Amino acid sequence: TYGVPEGSSLADWPITHDDLVDHWDWVEWEVGVCGDPAGHRALAPRRRGDPMPPLPANAEAAALARGASALGLSTGSVPMLLNSVPHAGRARCVRCGECVGFSCPVDAKNGSHNTVLPRALATGNAALVAGCRAVGITTDAAGRVTGAVLIDEAAGTARTVRAGHVVVACGAIETARLLLASRSDRHPDGLGNATDQVGRHLQGHAFVSAFGAFDEPVVDADGPGVSIATLDLAHGNVDADGVPLVGGGVVANEMVKLPIVHWSWALPPDVPRWGAAAKAAMRDTYRTTGHLFAQVQEVPRPGNRVTLDPDVRDGLGLPVARLTGEAHPETVRTTRHIADRS
Repeated sequence: TYGVPEGSSLADWPITHDDLVDHWDWVEWEVGVCGDPAGHRALAPRRRGDPMPPLPANAEAAALARGASALGLSTGSVPMLLNSVPHAGRARCVRCGECVGFSCPVDAKNGSHNTVLPRALATGNAALVAGCRAVGITTDAAGRVTGAVLIDEAAGTARTVRAGHVVVACGAIETARLLLASRSDRHPDGLGNATDQVGRHLQGHAFVSAFGAFDEPVVDADGPGVSIATLDLAHGNVDADGVPLVGGGVVANEMVKLPIVHWSWALPPDVPRWGAAAKAAMRDTYRTTGHLFAQVQEVPRPGNRVTLDPDVRDGLGLPVARLTGEAHPETVRTTRHIADRS
């Protein structure tokens, strides 16, 4: 789609939307997503809608929808792993606004802990080992995987679990760390790392924030806060000179901000950060300050990578993951464009 920018390892996926759509559809219905694809003209085709309707739009969404419409941007709801209605024997979201960083008081926030794992355990064909960490993947003399080494983090004792198949699903950083730590005579540089690719091409997001002052209150603090987004800037962007940009970002309103976050991020730069003036500014601006954020997909580089730190150890005495790299110039260009549009 974008070619391969110089110094990058960008590549088109060898699998298509049609290859994936049934799988993500299954996950969304199995785990439980609320949302509505209507309104997003840039959204890829779906097999069906989400299993639950979106949460009601908050006050900020109405103001942002008017602004987006004036700019010719399409908008729609944001799919979330929340029960917008009672679902799977659990309560609906009470919109407390504490989704980020806090457990849900009514168990309406969906994840593997309250969906697929309990169902797997209920079959009697699965076991869940808590308080342990996988620190290595074992192999036989031929180099084939035979199991994993687990350490009880409380007792510090280790044991080996044998398995015909081992699924490594620790996220981009810890997956690379585990594979690199799984060295043997047949895999001296780490499991699967004969070509020095494990941990390379680490890709994250550049984040953009924009704040806007409104004449009327737009913050009602109804959780989770994210209520509206546009996908129109995800692809097909050009800079001010008409030169195509690589990728783009999804722009949405932000989670409900804790007062300390508003104080740290959103107060105007000329407002004192302490004393009566700061308190007055907090009182006067919290509900009238809108907040947009965008996630810009980074362009991967071979040198952006995870390695094992040669010096720093964790609590078990094992090398921690070390992250190195820098943003590709195309990521910087696209991020600046999305910031300007936001």
